[in-house]
Amino acid sequence: MGASPHRARGHDPHDAGGHTGVMARSILVLQHVPWERPGILGEVLDAHALGYAALSFLYGPPPPPLSDISALAVLGGPMGALDYEQHPALRDEARLVREVIDAGIPLLGVCLGHQIVATALGAALHPGAADEVGIGTVDITTDDPAFGAAGSVAPVLHWHHDVVEAPDGATVLASTSQTPNQAF
Repeated sequence: MGASPHRARGHDPHDAGGHTGVMARSILVLQHVPWERPGILGEVLDAHALGYAALSFLYGPPPPPLSDISALAVLGGPMGALDYEQHPALRDEARLVREVIDAGIPLLGVCLGHQIVATALGAALHPGAADEVGIGTVDITTDDPAFGAAGSVAPVLHWHHDVVEAPDGATVLASTSQTPNQAF
């Protein structure tokens, strides 16, 4: 997919040179590895002319000021949400997530991003009983405009080894027998 004129573009996550453009107040998409791109999310943002910047703090610039962020999406990756020793910038991401939540800025966490959001809110993260990898389904547990009606089933691609509990006060939206908190 080519760059659209209304979207701020980030840098390659392995390019340690950092983001060289100025990021106007836009949606910040945190990308952890090159193959975990905004994908469908980016297409939806483009279709609605919503500017975004896809960046990685693991390999590049530090987080922008909160005043530059209109929404935050934290994507997936192969590392664990608490792998601070191997990826110290994950601490910065967790801190940014907490600041975004405290400021009431819209937030989406996908896969690893879901785990980063949950742990930033104090939820426990632990290894799952078994890996949950491949095409499968999740059970929708609560009526939700994005996920659908409670009792329905949604197709998903599972790719996780860790399980994160739901943060205090959160409503679980989707689950599996192996992973009770697939979305909150």
